[in-house]
Formats: sequence, structure tokens, C-alpha cells
Amino acid sequence: MFSVVIILACKRWASKIPGVLIAVVGSTLAVAIFDLTACANISVIGPLPQGLPMVRLPLVTVSDLQSLLSAAVAIQPQRQDRVDARISKNWRLTLVLNKQRHNTLSQCLY
Repeated sequence: MFSVVIILACKRWASKIPGVLIAVVGSTLAVAIFDLTACANISVIGPLPQGLPMVRLPLVTVSDLQSLLSAAVAIQPQRQDRVDARISKNWRLTLVLNKQRHNTLSQCLY
């Protein structure tokens, strides 16, 4: 209950202060300092794993590959069309600007 009060108070009156972080650290310190696992019979999850997990390839099934591939095929043409439209728009703008610059330069020279 104390953690919820801290989180809501920080959100309400001091939005720059990370209320969730303060609540987690405060709860952890309270359990460690007051030995609440033994005194108040509060269950604790247990020790945190040490180090990094082992590097391994993920287990991917054929059905996973089929769903990923169908989604990738469905998305690809839409993305390519948007990219082509953006390139075309930028290319047209470049041509217009170059033509204006050429006309301005021609007027200055003649």
C-alpha cells in the first residue's frame, strides 16, 4: 500500500521524480532491513539470476516461418510503393528547383 501512495504522490506533485523506481527500491530496502520474509511472513520471489543468459538460436517452427513470411510478403509492396512515391516527389522537386535556378542564372547572364 505504501508503494502505491508513493507512486501516486510522485505522479501528482513531483512528475519529474520516478515514483515507481523509488517505490521498488524502498520496498526492497524495507524487506531487507526489517527482515520481513521471516517476521511478517512476506514471500519474496527469490534471488535474481546472475550473469547473461546463454547464447542460442531461437526455436522456430514451420508454422512460425509461414506466418512470418506471409506477413512480410503482404507488407513489402506497400512499403515499396511509399518509398517510390517519396523518391518520385523528391526527384520532381529537385527538377523544379534546378529549372528555377537555371532560369534565374540565364536571366542574370543575358
